[in-house]
Amino acid sequence: MSDVTTVFCDATVARLRQQVGARVADRLMAAGRQLTQDELMAEALAPPTPTDKPLTGRELEVAELAGQGLSNEQIASDLVISRRTVETHLEHVRQKLDLASRYEIVAWALSRSG
Repeated sequence: MSDVTTVFCDATVARLRQQVGARVADRLMAAGRQLTQDELMAEALAPPTPTDKPLTGRELEVAELAGQGLSNEQIASDLVISRRTVETHLEHVRQKLDLASRYEIVAWALSRSG
């Protein structure tokens, strides 16, 4: 690989690692290393699914505040948004990261901060 490609790849992996957290990134990288070249190409060329979408800045912010133990009402007050908007952001986080509950969001947020 060229130096430019390597720098781009390293930056992309670092950005995605920050978005999903170290634990999830390590799991995904390990799974990727198990794939053959043909499987990797098929995965790369597959159409995106809803779970392939990265978190928005606001979703990440809401998830991090939830990870700090704030209630939906406290998050809403801190961000000057409605409680319902906080609930919507948390639902999007659950869907995008394939998490089942608020507790898993908290665990995910804590794993990113450590």
